[in-house]
Amino acid sequence: MSVQVLTLSETKARCRDAYCAKRLMAQYPIRSERECVYKKGTYGCAIGVSLTEETHKKLVGSECLQSSPISILIAKGILRVPEEERPYLREIQYTHDDWANASRNYGDNGQETIMAEENFLKLIYS
Repeated sequence: MSVQVLTLSETKARCRDAYCAKRLMAQYPIRSERECVYKKGTYGCAIGVSLTEETHKKLVGSECLQSSPISILIAKGILRVPEEERPYLREIQYTHDDWANASRNYGDNGQETIMAEENFLKLIYS
């Protein structure tokens, strides 16, 4: 199996596509099940929507990998990311996770959720 190389520009584009299609974990239809995992059915987190099926299969069955920070996937050799892009991808991941948590805790129209979503959108559209 090969190691997927993930770039910042690819991740932003996939996040924008998933956002428009309402396929991010922060948009999961069952509010109580919005969580910080790479993939759940056809939904994914900011990094999860960018993973190939081959890469995602490496995470399946390992709950700790399914919800690990991107830095763990890089350290385990599951994913390669250019060194200079890692801080930006981590920020996108954490900002999406903040939005997913806020939407689960406060609903789609909660002030915390709205602010978290805006912060995420600023990153993927910049």
